[in-house]
Amino acid sequence: MFKPLHQVSVLGVIAGSTGSNGHGCQDKEKKKIQNEMRALRRRMNNLQRKYKECNSIWHF
Repeated sequence: MFKPLHQVSVLGVIAGSTGSNGHGCQDKEKKKIQNEMRALRRRMNNLQRKYKECNSIWHF
């Protein structure tokens, strides 16, 4: 069982704020990171749903 959900949101905050202070990554790089995070979030949601389904079927 893993619970990195708060870490994901922290990553999102960091990725969103780096551009505003002038340093940080270029927009292209930022877009790529945001896309990857979105994909990861989708994957985690799918995994958690599967995990819950397993729990409800097998009553661990």
